[in-house]
Amino acid sequence: MSESPEILLPLEKHFPTGYREYYEIKRNNFFAAITNLPDLWTCFMRLDDVFMRESEDLKVVHDPEKWLPLMLFMHAHAQFRIFFELGFTGAFCEAYNIARMAIESVYQACKILANPGLNEIWAKKETGEEAAKLFRKEFDDEKRQGYADLHLEKLREHFRAFSNWSHPSISSLNRRFKRDAVDYLETDAQTIGLQLMQLLLASHRMENALFDSFKDRLDLDHELGGKRSAFQEMADRTRMELIKRFDLKPKL
Repeated sequence: MSESPEILLPLEKHFPTGYREYYEIKRNNFFAAITNLPDLWTCFMRLDDVFMRESEDLKVVHDPEKWLPLMLFMHAHAQFRIFFELGFTGAFCEAYNIARMAIESVYQACKILANPGLNEIWAKKETGEEAAKLFRKEFDDEKRQGYADLHLEKLREHFRAFSNWSHPSISSLNRRFKRDAVDYLETDAQTIGLQLMQLLLASHRMENALFDSFKDRLDLDHELGGKRSAFQEMADRTRMELIKRFDLKPKL
């Protein structure tokens, strides 16, 4: 692969050849995906703006029992920024693995908000084996029912779907390993577009969980309501445009 002056910075051109070629594909994928899927990129930017607005609105929380859940939601937002960037580079195995952790953060936040007594169990989970067992009992056992009780079934579906890419398995290895090469990054435009849409849908549901958890406070911010509505409208339009662009049945 030849070096692309438009892509690589002077420092990056001195990376070892093997890594430089991988790095160039990654950066090229990132810019190409933004260029070829501008509406999807704008959707992620708008959703990020919604997360940031909610974070600002919730900067002061007077109920100490809500501090930990809010931190978990903000942790999920930090992970959101990482996994959608990875998605735009085509690193979906890694993007989905981080997305699963973000969903788990949201699940734990909602569990604690539903039962504030879990604050202490979560905070002490690393203090010993008994504390770890109690944590697993409360947060990991019967997880399917736990998601259902919190009305997070759709998020659990994303969690399970993402596992097909992120866990070492026959299907995930088949996506990456070819007979004479290793595909570290996805380069097919349709696959990138559709998988980014799945990440966007999961991210939106995480944001919905945050909003619903602090609805009494966030409903007071009318500008936030406008941002959320504008995002929803654009996401719906972008979804339909992807279906039309790739001549798909509307399964997204």
